[in-house]
Amino acid sequence: MKNNLVMFIICFGINVSCCHAQEENLVTNIYAKTIRVYSDYVFLGKQRTPEYFFSGVRGGGVNFELDGIHLERFMDLVNVVSNNCSEIASDWHTYETNEMVRFTTLSAVGYSGYGNYTNFIDKLLTYGETDTRANYWRSLRFIMSPYGTKQENKLALRYEDATVSNFFVRLRQQAINYGETNSVNWCNDVLSGEWAKDHLQMEAAGAL
Repeated sequence: MKNNLVMFIICFGINVSCCHAQEENLVTNIYAKTIRVYSDYVFLGKQRTPEYFFSGVRGGGVNFELDGIHLERFMDLVNVVSNNCSEIASDWHTYETNEMVRFTTLSAVGYSGYGNYTNFIDKLLTYGETDTRANYWRSLRFIMSPYGTKQENKLALRYEDATVSNFFVRLRQQAINYGETNSVNWCNDVLSGEWAKDHLQMEAAGAL
């Protein structure tokens, strides 16, 4: 396990030398707990790499693809993320650059309570609007409707809330800036209430 973590950090580019001690401990802990989620996975009688397991989880979402010890390990990560959401958001470029850590940490935010979730979104939207060091679009688009988590449809269904509608207005502008037409259309559907109407109708019909 220790050797796996060392190789994970070396291969995927976590720069801990420039961090303060507390930040360094948090980042290292998040990276370690992330790779632990996907370790010791056996499929068809053969132990698979964390990267192999992760590719499947990313496709379906943690709620559908994790169970047993792997789900327990993910919930252990959720506890850390929930207690440190603000710090993680403030240092998001450290987590954003590794896909396994990025996706799994964002998914953990989706299990960290509505307050933590919306505060995290607000920070990422602000960074996307003001921080020229990195492109946070893929993280923003995911976290606004994080599939496979408890918050997957929460925002879109609360479109009448002033804070939530402001999130979608801001996301729409960033989608326009990046030429993401599908996301622009999605934001328009959410803001008009059409998305929620269609979703609730499908849910009532048992299609979801």
